[in-house]
Amino acid sequence: MSRKGEYDIGIQWIERGLNYLDDQETTIELARVYRIGALLYERKDRFDEAIVWDERGIAIASELESRDGQTVLAKIYNHLG
Repeated sequence: MSRKGEYDIGIQWIERGLNYLDDQETTIELARVYRIGALLYERKDRFDEAIVWDERGIAIASELESRDGQTVLAKIYNHLG
């Protein structure tokens, strides 16, 4: 059974979450939101959009000098293959 419709709801919530985060501020939360968005787009077979979201996550996580930032960065690179 396909759950692609439920992924649409997930994407809506992720986009709402972005509204609460300042896109100009580099935070681990912002990097995580983009990572989750990329995973959702991939599940919907929208690979180009997933890559865009992964790239945004990489840009943010690369600026973080923390273990959490490096963990998110590794997960995103793993997702990209």
